[in-house]
Amino acid sequence: MARERMIGFLCTRDGELVRFGRTNGSWDVASILRDAGVQCVVASGSRVLVGLQLGRAVQFDVGGLEASRQPFRKLDLVLALSGAGSVRIGLGRRCNVNRWASTGRCEGRVTGWLGTVQFGGPGRQRFVHAISGPRGQYFVRFIPRAEGGPAQAPYDDYFRH
Repeated sequence: MARERMIGFLCTRDGELVRFGRTNGSWDVASILRDAGVQCVVASGSRVLVGLQLGRAVQFDVGGLEASRQPFRKLDLVLALSGAGSVRIGLGRRCNVNRWASTGRCEGRVTGWLGTVQFGGPGRQRFVHAISGPRGQYFVRFIPRAEGGPAQAPYDDYFRH
């Protein structure tokens, strides 16, 4: 049976947490918690203080794409965000309506980014953009992002032009 005589932790300069130990005369060193989203702040002997960095998120809502108003010649939307951040807006073609109805995502790719709406805090903002191109099925993709946070999952909305 192996007997551990010594164990310790070390914070590297870049915030990585390293465990070192000596078992039966052999040293082993391993980086730990690398993929756990924590950063080492202080290590002292067998005590470690780590810091968590949580991704920020915002609630997003959109109005103005009612089915009764289709076909659209222009997008006239009201975007709402629950905190500071932005919403990136793109336009695409070829939406699998069955997939969209069950997942909120179209299969098509965005063919053009129309713009980004910035929010200094919670609120609503209007976004108006003409739709050029042939008549047919389109989708608009929204990518919300909290200020200082990563992009959130995209949301697609299907419509006819």
